[in-house]
Amino acid sequence: MSVWENIKMAFDAILAHKMRSILTMLGIIIGVSSVIVIVAIGQGGEVKLTESFTGSGPVVSISPSSQVFTENNGEIPPDFFTPKDIRALEDMPDVEAVMTASHETADLFYRDRSVEGASITGINNNETLKSEGRRVKEGHSLQSSDFHGGSAGALINEKAAKKLFEKNGVFKPA
Repeated sequence: MSVWENIKMAFDAILAHKMRSILTMLGIIIGVSSVIVIVAIGQGGEVKLTESFTGSGPVVSISPSSQVFTENNGEIPPDFFTPKDIRALEDMPDVEAVMTASHETADLFYRDRSVEGASITGINNNETLKSEGRRVKEGHSLQSSDFHGGSAGALINEKAAKKLFEKNGVFKPA
């Protein structure tokens, strides 16, 4: 038998048994569609779960080992990350932003008022604030020009702002 005869016989069988053919096609369509929907829901759930832990994309944190702290009296050596290292990270494919931060505890002073033991974080760009979901309530956020121009600027939380700037129960930043 030739290929054409087989194809003709298949079409004859389909036309002779229309209801059976339609039900068979319907079963195949529903089955394939169900598998596609289940896989799509699973992958969408996985992406949503990943985003809830890491934000909109993967985040990699690089920090010194405890040995680095031990060998340097509890401090990070100034050359641990150089500007060249940061530029190399920024130039890597698929890297959207490089955020650097340093943390310290110190007292804050403004005129005759102070906040003792404030946690201070130095950052290199606004991406750090965005990634942590923070927003500015009063004043304005740090601008790119602040970082590139080396301008002095700071953001403080509401509790510290009230301690430093509240007079006679009225909060008025200077």
